[in-house]
Amino acid sequence: MAVRQERTDFDSWVEAALRSTQPPDWLVGDAPYHEFVVSSRARIMRNLRDLPFPHLASAGELEEVRRRVEAAASGLMALDSMSLPERALLVGSRLVAPDFPFGQRGRTLLMDRSRTVSVMVNEEDHLRIQAVTGGLSLETAWTAVAVMESRLASSLSWKTDEGGAYLASSPPNSGAGYRLSVLLHLPGLAASGTAEAEALLLESEGLEIRGVLGERTRAVGAYVQVGTTRRTAGELTEAVRHLMNKERQARIQLLDGRADRAISTAISTVGSSDGLNVAAAVRCLSWLRLGSLLGMVARPQRDLDALMALICFGEADEPTANLRRAHLMRRFLDMKLDWIPTETKMGSKSIRYSD
Repeated sequence: MAVRQERTDFDSWVEAALRSTQPPDWLVGDAPYHEFVVSSRARIMRNLRDLPFPHLASAGELEEVRRRVEAAASGLMALDSMSLPERALLVGSRLVAPDFPFGQRGRTLLMDRSRTVSVMVNEEDHLRIQAVTGGLSLETAWTAVAVMESRLASSLSWKTDEGGAYLASSPPNSGAGYRLSVLLHLPGLAASGTAEAEALLLESEGLEIRGVLGERTRAVGAYVQVGTTRRTAGELTEAVRHLMNKERQARIQLLDGRADRAISTAISTVGSSDGLNVAAAVRCLSWLRLGSLLGMVARPQRDLDALMALICFGEADEPTANLRRAHLMRRFLDMKLDWIPTETKMGSKSIRYSD
């Protein structure tokens, strides 16, 4: 019989990260349609007119980009170096790309105090400005990111072609220079086997389907990102509403006992597993999130969204990370671990959402 190693060094590791890393506002404020939508994100890409793209720039030129951006974005926090668990929390919160080159010359992550808006400096492009908000709230996310872009544009000039299209390091990304996306939780459609058909329909309408961690990742555990670089926030919101209606109908079919069995299995798996890789953990979390809605899991759905941000660490199937992940999920579900204290939830100022 395998012996579970509940290691105190891991407790210290994750608890120190939770104490030092402020949860983003999108996890503690309002979240419209949170039973279907985890979060919304708007991102704008820009490059400085008179400097080479990052992959062509010298170390000195990258530093110049950073200097100019930090001067234009005075008041934002610069996050240059941080521990691996702190970095994992930011990735899981959708505030920074999984492969952002922290620590390399000229690279930095800028963030506002609420951890709603972040700016990746010298990733693939000079600037990736993004805002993440809770639930279905694309217009709110777009407003936040547009305000930040306007603020930076008051002292920085962007690369554009003769027609005014924004130029990108990767030519296919040139054009309007934005991306909108919504992270959905669709266990009904996934269980009914119609999720793939719905995804193909959305792709035929010019929308993109990605996994939890974005580009080059697949949908896992009924979590899926629907995004666009061409449609408006309103058009994407309408497509998401269509999916929500389909999901409502599909969830009714799950109430024949299948959901209860799957949720019970997820609870048992988390409670007894000696290790869970990210994919397995996300699959369990998907059923636990539905279980919260059905009253089978004590923690609110929004707490489970915070747990999603805590489990995306380590290499695939790395034994120590898998053991730590399973232990973390047990402690979280047993109410022994919390990233968002109750007083913070109760006392937080909710964002005014426009969707």
